[in-house]
Amino acid sequence: MLRAIAIAYDCAILLLTHPSVDGIKTGRGYSGSTHWNNAVRSRLYLTTPSKGDGDEERDEDLRELARPKAKRARRNVKLFMRWSDDCFVLEHGPPAGVLALAHAKTVFLDILRRYTAQGRNLSHQASSHATYAPKQMLDDDKGRAVGKAMLTKAMNALFDEGRIKVEQYGKASKPNSRLVEV
Repeated sequence: MLRAIAIAYDCAILLLTHPSVDGIKTGRGYSGSTHWNNAVRSRLYLTTPSKGDGDEERDEDLRELARPKAKRARRNVKLFMRWSDDCFVLEHGPPAGVLALAHAKTVFLDILRRYTAQGRNLSHQASSHATYAPKQMLDDDKGRAVGKAMLTKAMNALFDEGRIKVEQYGKASKPNSRLVEV
C-alpha cells in the first residue's frame, strides 16, 4: 500500500520506529519484528554518539545518522549533524555544491528518460535553441527548480562520467543528433 502512495505522489515514504531494548543493546535497531527489516529498501539510524570514555558527557547537540541497510546506495555511511538554529546542520561531509550537482544530475537523467520515452529529442548544443537540453528542461517543474546553469553543469558532468552521449540518427544526407543515456 505504501509503495502505491510513493509511486502516485513521486515521493519516498519514511517509516519511523523506536528500537526495542535488545535492538539498542545489539546495535541492530530491530523493534521486535524482523519483517520490517526485510520489507524496506533501506534503514537509517539516528543516534546521539557516545565519546567512548565513560567519564565524559555526551554532546547532546551532535547526532549520527547511519545507513546500515541500503538497496540503492552505499551501506554503512555515517553523517554527523549538529543541532543549530532549530535544525540539524551537517558537521562535516560533502560540500553543498557536490550535493546540488548530484541532485541536478538525477533530475537531468529523469527528464531525459521521460523525453526520450515520449520521442522528444534533446540536444547538447546551445546553438540549437529549440532542443538545447538545459533550456528545454526548464519547462519541467523539477528542471526549473534546479536552474539552467546547474542543468548545464550536470550535463557536462554526465558526459565526463560516460553516462550520456550524443547519438546520430536520420538520413545520411541530413543527419541529426540527440542526447541518449548510456
